[in-house]
Amino acid sequence: MAFLWFELLIFPGFVFVIILTLLSEQINSRLYNRLSYNTDTNPIFIPIVEHFKLVFKGEKEKVSLKSIVQIIMLILMVALPLLGSLVLPINLYETLPSIAGRYGDFRGTETGIVGVLTFEGDILLLLGLILLFGVLTFLIQYLERNNTTQDSVKSVTKFMLLDIPLIAALAGPILTKKSLCLALIAEDIRRIVQFNPVFGFVLLLPLATSISIFSFALKFNQPYFDKVKSQKDPILNPPTKMNGKYQLWNLSMRLMEFLIGGIIISICLGGAYLPIPFMYEYRLLSTTGNFIFKTILVLMIGTIIRAAIPRLKTNQTFNISIKVLTSLGLFSVLLIGGYIGLLGLN
Repeated sequence: MAFLWFELLIFPGFVFVIILTLLSEQINSRLYNRLSYNTDTNPIFIPIVEHFKLVFKGEKEKVSLKSIVQIIMLILMVALPLLGSLVLPINLYETLPSIAGRYGDFRGTETGIVGVLTFEGDILLLLGLILLFGVLTFLIQYLERNNTTQDSVKSVTKFMLLDIPLIAALAGPILTKKSLCLALIAEDIRRIVQFNPVFGFVLLLPLATSISIFSFALKFNQPYFDKVKSQKDPILNPPTKMNGKYQLWNLSMRLMEFLIGGIIISICLGGAYLPIPFMYEYRLLSTTGNFIFKTILVLMIGTIIRAAIPRLKTNQTFNISIKVLTSLGLFSVLLIGGYIGLLGLN
């Protein structure tokens, strides 16, 4: 029982996730600034310094029913991605919900990298958490006096529109397993690529990976969802007061970035396997190291895309999300489904 609580709270649970999230934020804030403008006048530890400023030097605010409701919602926004992170297959080498593999002459396996919480259908839980997170972003902005309903609807619409191509891109790899268990899919995708390299590297992974990462990058490419002080221009009409509440907002956004990045890593990039070779005696170090490396890499790619692409208006976001990225995602599903239907996965 004590070991279970350690896994939930410390490693690979909440403490590990928060530390890795803050580390990624630090790295990517510096990267974004270097790509955008000269940062000689900015502190070295941008997010950490600004977090303390928000707590001790932030705007003063009267306690009211509205502010209390906002704080409760912000705490819930932090809790949702933390809960979802327990599903990510990071480093626990245990029994899978059902047998994975069975491709070609390979008999399959009953063990693999699983999350602290792993069950058939956990992907639906993750999607539900992502959608609920989007609803809370609207409610918190709606409760802020400085923001009109129209501004809140626009920002959240752009935020949630990118979930459509993201889900469409990941639907192809999910289709190959016909399972809704993230750990099981992560185990099987690498076996599919191993026994069907042409299918894996030509049809399965390229479109799914590129579309999902691009959608992920654009999802957080908005003033409200930027990293703390990661741009020169002041944040206009912030979603909450620039105090401890905004710190919770920023932390929740970074945790959601981590969660979505972890889903992409698990499905499209081999999960906790590679580039560090998996060694059974050192499986904790190798799998955790792989996951950390890939997490920071995906978040850095997202930061580079955000720095290279100007901010999109609502109509531009709709056109890119629905007409381009979603269409490519559905096309990817069509190719994958057609291959499986005609040739199978032998």
